[in-house]
Amino acid sequence: MANTTQFTQLKKLSAKRNKLMDRVHGIDAQINSILEAVKVRGAVEKKDCPQPGSGPYKLCKVMSSRPKTKEEIAEKTGLSMSTVTAYLQQFNCFQSAGRGKRYIYKKPK
Repeated sequence: MANTTQFTQLKKLSAKRNKLMDRVHGIDAQINSILEAVKVRGAVEKKDCPQPGSGPYKLCKVMSSRPKTKEEIAEKTGLSMSTVTAYLQQFNCFQSAGRGKRYIYKKPK
């Protein structure tokens, strides 16, 4: 008698667990779809070149096809190192020359 009640209780609990696991898998699927949408939305495209008169445009005036370090660029433009780093990463016309130590300016066509 005790075994049969334990078996019925076991069946009920396992059925309940299966329902809960199905809900958990459904919620996981929803979370993953939201995360994928956020990743796609978070992708930012670089602009080709800064607009004349803007802060990043100072780099265009100072830089050339001769590679320069961030320190040289910051010194000549009067900008901080962190600002120069941010500007170099925002635009396609600023390219790394070598191992990321020096940068060049490629004029847009």
